Amino acid sequence: MTEQWGSRIGFVLATLGSAVGLGNIWRFAFVTGENGGGVFILVYLLAVATLAAPLMLAEFVVGARVRADIVGAFTAPSGARRWRAVGGLMLLGSFVVLSYYVVVAGWALKYFVDAAMRFARPQTAYADFDAFIASPAEPVAWQLAFLAVTTLVVAAGVRRGIELASRWLVPLLGVLVVALAAHGMAMPGARQALDFLFAPDWSRLADPKLYIAALGQAFFSVGVGFGVLATYASYAAPRQRWTQSTAWVCIGDTSFALVASLIAFPAVLLGGLTEIAVVEALEGFRRATNALHDISFDTICGAGPNGAIVHYRASPATERVLDRARHHERASTDSCGYPPPVASWSDAKNEAPCAAR
Repeated sequence: MTEQWGSRIGFVLATLGSAVGLGNIWRFAFVTGENGGGVFILVYLLAVATLAAPLMLAEFVVGARVRADIVGAFTAPSGARRWRAVGGLMLLGSFVVLSYYVVVAGWALKYFVDAAMRFARPQTAYADFDAFIASPAEPVAWQLAFLAVTTLVVAAGVRRGIELASRWLVPLLGVLVVALAAHGMAMPGARQALDFLFAPDWSRLADPKLYIAALGQAFFSVGVGFGVLATYASYAAPRQRWTQSTAWVCIGDTSFALVASLIAFPAVLLGGLTEIAVVEALEGFRRATNALHDISFDTICGAGPNGAIVHYRASPATERVLDRARHHERASTDSCGYPPPVASWSDAKNEAPCAAR
């Protein structure tokens, strides 16, 4: 007999654990700020309810009905071998996602161990990270360590491995996210950060890119189309309430994204970075990280974690977001007590440090 999940809540937590990831913790915040704030959230919720959730339900039903691997799940109902390509594409997509997730997870494991052993040094965080990723062996070692932990969990089986780990780790992640969000909300001026993130820009409803971004975020965040949902459903009890399970997973996944955004913007925006710097920093994995490395630390105003990065010109993709942020800029000065005059990376490099002004 095929092993089954021990309970419905165990299945929901395991599925939620597979869905919550970079799409919630990192991507949702900057995509929201980039696409009209509150109006993007409304379109995103609509996309989840009308498209992502029905597709999740369909994938659950396929997996529960066939009870086979993802390739066989699409072949068995009709017997047509041409449907193997659909399952194969899902399997390939999961492999591609794993290829970069496991790298980031290795970084996270390294930082967790450093923090637990009190090796982490906030004052030299940037330099330590540069040295870490420049090492030819250390990132690979942490990646392999994470893969070893994952292998042990999967080898333990559905109930004693994946479900048991999910019952502990998913609630723990929720507690950590809520605690960090509460800390962000307690920071002075958190309301301004929330206005910047959630204030709706209704003019964006006329922009087709808003709907493309919302659909992309919905599919990326919920995790449909990778075969994980169908695979998990194949181990569920025969009388699983799929509609309720789908609703709980979508609600939980969206809640993680919304609460996590309360960490990113208040903590970064009010930690010394300006609105313009924050928008580009949240895009950093895509485009701005290399540029940040090109700036001398002499251009950082002040010392310590509250130093403010000088301004630079935004890319066209973020120009509309910056228009919404500039009214905050005009009413404030930088942490050195000067207005923010820098308009480009080249100007930033030539800008004198605070002590010299």
